[in-house]
Amino acid sequence: MRIDSPDCGTLFIRRHVTSGNAPKIAEKFQSGREYEFVVGAASYRFRDQLRMINQSIEVQPHD
Repeated sequence: MRIDSPDCGTLFIRRHVTSGNAPKIAEKFQSGREYEFVVGAASYRFRDQLRMINQSIEVQPHD
């Protein structure tokens, strides 16, 4: 699932997302609201390099 953020760029939630449950997960997100995500240590550390090679950061929703 792709999330475009003006502050963080493009983020992806991949873990536990399937074509069957993606619409239900997407319903939980509303434009204009703020959300917190958990970012893995490697993704966070290399976030600038990932963006330079056009790779998005994988995140998990914060419970």
